[in-house]
Amino acid sequence: MLKSITLFISGFLLLNSVTAQTEYFTGWDKASENAGWSQTQKGVTGFYDWEKIASTSVSPDSCLAHYYPVGGSMPTDNWFISPVFDFSAGGWIDTLWNNYNGFGTPMAGDTIVLYLLNGSSDPDLATKTVLYSFTDSTYMADGVWRELLMIPVGTFAGDSYLAFRYYTTNNWLDVKFDNLKVTSFSNVGLSELSNEIQIYPNPSNSIINIQIDNSLKSQLSSIIIYDMLGNKIEDLDLNLNSVDLSNYSSGTYIIHFTTVNDDIVKQIVVE
Repeated sequence: MLKSITLFISGFLLLNSVTAQTEYFTGWDKASENAGWSQTQKGVTGFYDWEKIASTSVSPDSCLAHYYPVGGSMPTDNWFISPVFDFSAGGWIDTLWNNYNGFGTPMAGDTIVLYLLNGSSDPDLATKTVLYSFTDSTYMADGVWRELLMIPVGTFAGDSYLAFRYYTTNNWLDVKFDNLKVTSFSNVGLSELSNEIQIYPNPSNSIINIQIDNSLKSQLSSIIIYDMLGNKIEDLDLNLNSVDLSNYSSGTYIIHFTTVNDDIVKQIVVE
C-alpha cells in the first residue's frame, strides 16, 4: 500500500494536474469480462493453457487458472494478455486475488509474473515492466485465496496491456487469479479542474486556507494528506476551510483530493 501511494504521488507530481479516471473489473465470469483477453504462447504449444474454470473461484462463476505441465523438456511459456489500457497518467491494480496449489514451489527460472506491456500486446515487441512476481517466498501451495491490494502501475505513454506470464519447464505449479480491479488515469483535458482548488499561503508553518469551488466541493469523497514517502498523515473533513500545520514537521506534503470521477493532487510546503 505504501509503495502504491508513493508511486501515485510521484506520477501526479509530474503532471501537477487532474486526470481522467477509468475503472476496470473482471472476474473472468462472463463474456463481457473475458472480452479482449487473449493467450500468446512463446514456448511449447498445444498442451497447457491459461483457462477459465468454474471451481474454487472467489466469486461466481469462474476464475483464471493455469495448471502445471507434466513431464517434458520444453518450456511452457504462456502469456494471458488484457485489453488495452491507458496509463498515460499512471494507475494501480486496486485488487487481485491469487491462489496457489499443486505439488511444487517455484524453482530457479520459473516465472509467474504480472507484467505491464507497453507499446505492443506482443511480449517480444513490448517494453516489459514487472508489476508483481508470484514466485517469491510468499508462494504457498495451500489452495487458499489471498487478496493483493494496491499494486502500483507507473506512467506509460501510448497503449499498455496487463499480462500474466506462466513459465516453467517441468514443475508442479497450479495458479489461479480472480476479481481483478484496475484504476487507470489518462491525461485528457481535465487540468482546468486543478484551478478550482486554491491553497494559501504556501509555504506556511501555521494555518493554510483551502478554497474549493462549490461545484467541485459537492463531488468530493475524500481529502487526505500524505508525506513524500506515501505515509498517510491526516484525513481531512470534506467541509474544511483551513488546516493547522503547526504540529507538522518541516518538509513537503501532498494533499490528495478524490472526487466521483477524478483525482487532484496539490503540494504544500511546511516551513
